[in-house]
Amino acid sequence: MKPYFIQDDDGNYLNPNYLFHIQVIRYCNLGSLLAFHAIKKAKTYEDLGSTKYIDTPDVYQWMKNFHKKNPHFEEEHNSYDCENLNVRSFKISDLLHAEIHTSLDIDKISHINSIYENDIFQYFEIVYIDFDQPVIKGFKSEELAQAWIEENFTII
Repeated sequence: MKPYFIQDDDGNYLNPNYLFHIQVIRYCNLGSLLAFHAIKKAKTYEDLGSTKYIDTPDVYQWMKNFHKKNPHFEEEHNSYDCENLNVRSFKISDLLHAEIHTSLDIDKISHINSIYENDIFQYFEIVYIDFDQPVIKGFKSEELAQAWIEENFTII
């Protein structure tokens, strides 16, 4: 089965296993928002978070489905917040020894950045949870890049 990734507003892809925080925001009759906050550089804990908003009336059903796929999230008491306890338990000392990835190690990808220059897609930057240096995945066209994403990941 292909791993689940979430596409954020910047065209980047986030691994739900490494999402840190989910917040459900309710506002009058306009619907609900899901806000995702991802760890962008777990090794140094720099504040490089990415946020994804999903505007849908079925937000609670989506949350239930997400929890089925990602049971390591725990809801905070009397709150609309959920935290990824697995990611929070990472310590910087646990991440000091980087591994060099010679092939696509899907389980350890925290996110994939879409890199653009002058609004033209250039390449994907694959970032691993345990490695500072991203892996560059180049393509001759944006269509080929999107086909590669669809072939390797299920986007939720």
